[in-house]
Amino acid sequence: MDDDWDDITTQKSGGQWYPAEPMVRLTARFIQRRTGIDSYDVKRPTDRVLDVGCGNGSHVLFFAEQGLSAAGVDISKPAIELGRQRAAETGLDVDFKTGDAADLSWGSETFDLVVSDGVLDHVSFSEAKSILAEIQRVSTPDAYIFLSLRSTADSECGRGEEVEENTYILKEGYEKGMLQHFFDRRSIEELLEGYEIFDIEHLKREYPADFSVDKSHLQSSEGLKKQIDLRDTDFSRQHARWWIAARRTK
Repeated sequence: MDDDWDDITTQKSGGQWYPAEPMVRLTARFIQRRTGIDSYDVKRPTDRVLDVGCGNGSHVLFFAEQGLSAAGVDISKPAIELGRQRAAETGLDVDFKTGDAADLSWGSETFDLVVSDGVLDHVSFSEAKSILAEIQRVSTPDAYIFLSLRSTADSECGRGEEVEENTYILKEGYEKGMLQHFFDRRSIEELLEGYEIFDIEHLKREYPADFSVDKSHLQSSEGLKKQIDLRDTDFSRQHARWWIAARRTK
């Protein structure tokens, strides 16, 4: 899986080169909202932020640009190297480390905010619980966590090789061959034991059935090369993802 993750997090087409829009919204609503070039409406004083599974560093750089002390960890060494290059080009002082999300190298109670976008759903549920326990360890007692998790409402749920409940080896797309766990409300509550959820969005995007699954990841699609007749189009392909904000209580 490590080689697959290296490819995904560093390629120009599949790598995440922008901060996710829901992450920007959560930050503006609950941490600080930018009101000018160097001015912010601070909602909650926040010093240190960690991105678990940071890839090439888009969210780490996003938080650093807003004056926060930002760190990121990823299992992919090429992705971390790319993140460091991006930080150097922008002059931002950030802390990138290669490592396992289930064995973080930072001390206990280090971070006021931990974020993780599309990472805890790429491991088994038991592994996700282990990672969450490690996130709790490095978080301050009332730290916030922002998570995104793929939903069981996604049209890819149920496709591919099933390895455990709601967990499959993806059969198509640029993440083909990777493990994907799909979350429902019950499993979210079980995962976030020790946290109080205070904001959640269930975001769904529908696409024509003949579009590539990668359309939802800003990939090109054969379906984009022809005129679409809306009267006869079957919008049965759906990408669904939970975005969650929670507070540590234990």
